[in-house]
Amino acid sequence: MSGNITNQIIPLIEWLAAPLMYGLLLFLFFFLFVRPFFAFIFDPDRLAVKKIVDEKRMRADAGIELNEILDFEDLTIDPAEDIPDFMTDDKKIAKLASSDPDKGGNLVKQWLHSDK
Repeated sequence: MSGNITNQIIPLIEWLAAPLMYGLLLFLFFFLFVRPFFAFIFDPDRLAVKKIVDEKRMRADAGIELNEILDFEDLTIDPAEDIPDFMTDDKKIAKLASSDPDKGGNLVKQWLHSDK
């Protein structure tokens, strides 16, 4: 009698083994590959960084287009006339000293005494 039951159970196990194995492989594939992939794709931090990078890239492209439209090679700057705002104190004092020696001398004295 035990041989009869084993003869019925073995085909049942063989019949269930393939679907169970495929189901387990599908389950593992979903949780090991698909789920992490979608978690990466829709990560809010990654999307925020991507948005910032895209905005900066668009600004850079717009700047390149503006440089192509405007011809900056024709612009000439005369350093004697066009004094930039970012001049250092040394350059300002040198310019003042060359234009008015008395005021320049006094300014240099004040500047040297203020550094002490």
